Amino acid sequence: MVKHGCSPKLVIIKQNINMEINKNWRITFNGGQAKVSGIDVDGVHLVKWYCDGEFIGDYELGDGNWGAYPLSLGDWKIEFWKDGEKVGEYHNDLNDAPVLIIADLTTPKPGKRLPIEMLIKRGNELKDKYNCEVIFYFKGSEQYDLSPFKTLKMNDEYNFKLILEENYG
Repeated sequence: MVKHGCSPKLVIIKQNINMEINKNWRITFNGGQAKVSGIDVDGVHLVKWYCDGEFIGDYELGDGNWGAYPLSLGDWKIEFWKDGEKVGEYHNDLNDAPVLIIADLTTPKPGKRLPIEMLIKRGNELKDKYNCEVIFYFKGSEQYDLSPFKTLKMNDEYNFKLILEENYG
């Protein structure tokens, strides 16, 4: 759906990806959205979203407009078309890139453990499929060893290619 002048969802962890194509497009992969914003765009462009090679959808976007699709983990490609010709493309390649998984965990009852094994299994799935560097965050994550994966700690600096929230409860 195309949104006009709406504020994106506020997220605590900032994604440093703010990709530009000809200084006219901003692309972000966080807050549950794969989002494209037109800034000082010349005319209307057809913008097409793909994830893992599968067509997700398209919108006609111009100056001051943005469109978004629900974010899922994958290799995203955004194509820009004008007058029937492809004029630009952005590929959010996850290979060797840091990906943040914000794990929504249920608060354990006294004597119960967090599903650490589930997180490690998920990390291995992502590493095997996308060859990305998986970093996890959840309340208190700095106290856990998720080797071979990292947990986000205060003052860590990453340029995340994608930030995804997942429910583990």
